[in-house]
Amino acid sequence: MNSASLFCKPVLSAWRLCMITVLAVLTVLLSPDVAAVTPAASDSVAAKVPTAPGLPRHLQYDSFTEKGSMGHFTWGVDLGSGVDLTAHNMTMFELGGVFGYKGRWVRFAGVGASIMSMMDNSSRCYPVYAMVRTSFSPYRRLCFLEVKGGVSFNSMLEYKRQAGFYGSVGIGLTLAHSRKFSSHVVLRGIFMPLKPVEIDGMRHLNYDLAYAAIGIGCAF
Repeated sequence: MNSASLFCKPVLSAWRLCMITVLAVLTVLLSPDVAAVTPAASDSVAAKVPTAPGLPRHLQYDSFTEKGSMGHFTWGVDLGSGVDLTAHNMTMFELGGVFGYKGRWVRFAGVGASIMSMMDNSSRCYPVYAMVRTSFSPYRRLCFLEVKGGVSFNSMLEYKRQAGFYGSVGIGLTLAHSRKFSSHVVLRGIFMPLKPVEIDGMRHLNYDLAYAAIGIGCAF
């Protein structure tokens, strides 16, 4: 098996994961409302959040984005873990924080940063990114799409630090939810290209990182 084949397989796996994630998101978000609340919950929400005239009662605006305790400002934290799809022993833990804007159509739009620590070696990555979360609807939905894009400052093994692209696509599911906070779980595909390093005529880090990751977090 040649080096080109070894390189292409992980990238293709990451690409397929991203495409499956996007298709799953679109299938859920474009289907009939999946966030219908129980009658008791609907009554309590309706007392605080206005309904849309002429629409069924179950189409309620999201209490968190509509009348949140901090208005349209929001911040949050996430804790996650990812499996290295490239088989280079780079499986990681991740801790991140974000802050930005929330509204009816956009669950979150802002910036964030995180720390990625590899489990089996001393490598560290520090992504800084812009992020958008949306359910493509002004009403409350259980599922949402998450997209991140930015730059990652990487300290890989014993090699010199480098910076490169950081990208992520995921599908999220809302868990506990109220006017003051919202918690969620997100399945993500993460892609991070690395810059090769040449030492004594030998090339190192001549591969890209791709992760299948899961994270849990909350926003306020």
